[in-house]
Amino acid sequence: MNMNLFRYVFCHFMKRMALLAILTTFDPQIIVDSGGTIDVLWTEDNSAQPRDDVFFSRSIDAGLSFSTPINVSQNPGASAIQQAWMNVDSSGNIYVTWRLIGGNLFPPQGNVYFSRSTDGGSTFSP
Repeated sequence: MNMNLFRYVFCHFMKRMALLAILTTFDPQIIVDSGGTIDVLWTEDNSAQPRDDVFFSRSIDAGLSFSTPINVSQNPGASAIQQAWMNVDSSGNIYVTWRLIGGNLFPPQGNVYFSRSTDGGSTFSP
């Protein structure tokens, strides 16, 4: 991938995120496929409730616009997300995993979750 394109996309996306939620988003991941589609995954702190969620958004126009963010994790309770990861296969399927840490953070205890999209990120499996 062209490093200048990566820098542009990352900076553009982070500026957009800063407008949405200052200091509440973290661990962004960006994947740009061979066709120029940009997939972005990040964790967001829900300040209204003590929990984190994993979000996904996509750009099909080189980062000029992004789809409405989708809450992939649908975290129901008071818990933190740790280590969210994304991968895209050669067919365009999107795979997301994350670790949900509940209650006891030291030592961390939790479960690993998985979700998949087979429609370009429009929907994710529960």
